[in-house]
Amino acid sequence: MAQSEDEHKVEVYIYDLSKGMATALSMPLLGKQIDGIWHTAIVVFGMEYYFGANGISYCEPAQTIIGQPDTIKTLGTTSISCDVFTDFLYGLSNDQFKPERYNLFDHNCNTFSNEVAQFLTGNKIPSYIIDLPAEVANTPLGSMMKTMSNSIAVQPSGGKTLFSSSSSSSSSPSPQLQNNSLTWNSTPKNTNSNSATFSPVTYPTSESFPDSQTFSTTLNETEKKLLEDIYKCLSSSSSHNIGKAHLKMLASLVTRKSVTNSVIKCGAVSLLQELTSKRYVVQELQKDEDHMIASLLLEFRTLPFEIMVAILKLITNLSSSEAGLHFLTSTVDHRLDSEKVPLSSSSGSSTTFSYLALTGEAVVNGLLLEQSDINDVAAAAVYNIHQIPMHDDLLIAVSSALTQCLQREEILEKTAFLGLQSLKWFIKLNEGVCALVKMMELNYQSLSQKSSRVKETCEQINNILRQLND
Repeated sequence: MAQSEDEHKVEVYIYDLSKGMATALSMPLLGKQIDGIWHTAIVVFGMEYYFGANGISYCEPAQTIIGQPDTIKTLGTTSISCDVFTDFLYGLSNDQFKPERYNLFDHNCNTFSNEVAQFLTGNKIPSYIIDLPAEVANTPLGSMMKTMSNSIAVQPSGGKTLFSSSSSSSSSPSPQLQNNSLTWNSTPKNTNSNSATFSPVTYPTSESFPDSQTFSTTLNETEKKLLEDIYKCLSSSSSHNIGKAHLKMLASLVTRKSVTNSVIKCGAVSLLQELTSKRYVVQELQKDEDHMIASLLLEFRTLPFEIMVAILKLITNLSSSEAGLHFLTSTVDHRLDSEKVPLSSSSGSSTTFSYLALTGEAVVNGLLLEQSDINDVAAAAVYNIHQIPMHDDLLIAVSSALTQCLQREEILEKTAFLGLQSLKWFIKLNEGVCALVKMMELNYQSLSQKSSRVKETCEQINNILRQLND
């Protein structure tokens, strides 16, 4: 049947923001199968309309950075005029679809598409799209994400905000990508496209050492002798070497239930941090069957804030050397006997782990905490370990934590720079990360105000996203 001149076709453009990754990763991450992370827009009168963190936006069909839709579904036709439709959108933009009303789970692009579809045609968009947030929210990970949903924004760039002259699009030229593979390179030094100029982050520790007397009430006579050896080793004039017993004593001060003084615990981690700058100490850790560093990482989430910061500095410094990076990012499975290495959070059974999984979990937790100091050190740790191969699920978890961290206005300039640099490398190497960054639209304008180097990195990320979209 021919369409009347007074009727206009109405379509819903359906985009899978995960680019297929949801199908592969939803079961291990959520415990249930989902087929996509859906973004929708309504196409009518030759334009595409959608709702995001900036409010109602529009563009020519399929011209946002997301690219072409995965599915186009015709909803019907409308006899409503373009002028009446514009008035309708104006009303929505000043009421229920203001930018501040956006919520990733409860009031998002699909809520808007469904509202507009019913106004124009009387039909709803597909139910599997409308029902998805509730399905995800009913999983343990989804429930956790929902509690953070007010700080997570989706705003596909490439469109213009309706009833505003501003545009989120950029006219910057797109460079040629050096690498567009979907997995990490097997050789760490080839992973970073800027490996020739890469300089890892390190934290100085010598000025923060506590006086040896600080430990006096906590240590027995044997441990005091070990501590004396450690201070001699760290003095510039000494060639005194230390062994496993010295390192184990320091690690035990952090995990020991009887030690409640945070100054002592932080001091022990700082001493470990300085000692691991010596290659033979890292070699000692690699041979350690008691896995003293793993015991710190397994306790990470239960420790006070200042000790978490100290452990992340230890991770950062360890990962600044080739030997330390190899040790911290090993994928070999180990078992930690909690009877040999007591943990305050242990139930008494042994624990199976890999150092890469524990390191990744620690930096993700550091990025997700809403504290600028720990965010800064966690971003530095990610920056150092970006060079190593990483499974897709861990890579996406780290990238997701980075994007959430970078959305906080109070983050430090160094956090923004190191976080964006890492995210830039991850986007080049993994399609799932690319889709994630497109979905979790960062406020590049706000970030760019922190410094010229942050602004340059923001521009590079936008250029990469556009190049991948072409």
